Amino acid sequence: MCPRRSKGASTAPSEPPPVPGCATKPALEQRLRRHAPSRVAILAAVLVAAVGGAWVTARARDDAVERVVNPLPPDERQQLVTGRCIICHSLETIAQQRQTRDEWAVILDRMIAYGMPMLPGDRELILGYLATRLGQ
Repeated sequence: MCPRRSKGASTAPSEPPPVPGCATKPALEQRLRRHAPSRVAILAAVLVAAVGGAWVTARARDDAVERVVNPLPPDERQQLVTGRCIICHSLETIAQQRQTRDEWAVILDRMIAYGMPMLPGDRELILGYLATRLGQ
């Protein structure tokens, strides 16, 4: 506990030095005022990091997933091909293939026979994509 000083006491050379860790009330107030702006800045930084940090992290993760997930060449038909082929195959396997249009047609017809979901007109769109983007 810090020793108490009398109201009229001065800090004359004859007095013992102050106890380490004890501060007079004016010194304590002065120190608190001096450090208050940095404490406010730290609190603001923590709040910004807590609120905005999660959004930034989630957005960066979403961007990375978009870049990694679909190795097929970009095209307006890419999503159609992805949706039909990923049911049974990895996209990496498809992206590595290089076939002629006729070879792709045989493969596509075989996949349709195996039960690949197909709407009218999809076959030609998928075949066109495979022949142009992954053709020989």
